[in-house]
Amino acid sequence: MSKVTAVEREDGVIIVRIPVAAYGDAGLHWRTVLGGSGRARFGSIYLQRFDATERREASTYYLKGIWEGTGLDRDECPGAMFIFTGCVGYDVREVSAHMNRKLGSDMRHALSRFEQPSPSVLRPVEFEFE
Repeated sequence: MSKVTAVEREDGVIIVRIPVAAYGDAGLHWRTVLGGSGRARFGSIYLQRFDATERREASTYYLKGIWEGTGLDRDECPGAMFIFTGCVGYDVREVSAHMNRKLGSDMRHALSRFEQPSPSVLRPVEFEFE
């Protein structure tokens, strides 16, 4: 089964490719939010690893405990490792815990080679879906 890949274009933009079927409802969530015309509401998206834990907690706190023990996770899209310029919040939905964690792990792995030495170094990101 294919995994998330990330490549850098000549202009410095990181292209993240997500094979939707490999990640079930988590992949569908990301494609629904970032694959169509609704993607524009997020403005520019940047890789920003610094403070990701705090962003994840802030974007999903209101749903804390609702799906515990059900095999579901709170999936924020774009993920907490990204920031964006649009005036909207993260899109949060319940998805399979297994698929959510697999997608997050594979995305972190695919992006691990793109350094971010300080919070002020932002790497632009675009998403494609297969």
